[in-house]
Amino acid sequence: MKKTDAERKLALVQSIRMENQYNRMKCREREHILYGTAIEPEKGELYGAEIAAGLAGYGMEDAPSKENFLGGFRIRFLLAAALFAAFVYMDVNHLDIYGKTTEDLLTAIKETTELGLANSFDF
Repeated sequence: MKKTDAERKLALVQSIRMENQYNRMKCREREHILYGTAIEPEKGELYGAEIAAGLAGYGMEDAPSKENFLGGFRIRFLLAAALFAAFVYMDVNHLDIYGKTTEDLLTAIKETTELGLANSFDF
C-alpha cells in the first residue's frame, strides 16, 4: 500500500472540513425552518458551504439566555407561592371555597398520593 503524501492528506482534510461546514449549514437551515427564525440573506455560498464559516464565532452554539430559561420557572414559582399563601390564609381564617375546607383539600391530596397514580403528588 502506498503512503499518501502531505498534499493528498491536506486535500482530504479540506474536503472533510468543507463537508462538515455544509452539514452545519443544512442543520442551521432546518433549525430556522423549525423554529421560525429568519435566515440572513447577506450570507452567501462558499464552495458549497455557508460563508458564515469564515466569520468569527461560527460554529459556536448560542447559550440559552437566562431570561428564556427562567421565564417559565418564574411564572410557575409565583403561581405555586400564591396558591400556598391562599391555602395558608384559608387555614388560618377557617375559610372554605365551594364548601371545601382545607381539611377536605388535605384529605383529597393524601388519597391521591396513597392510590399510587402515575400523575399524583409525591411528598
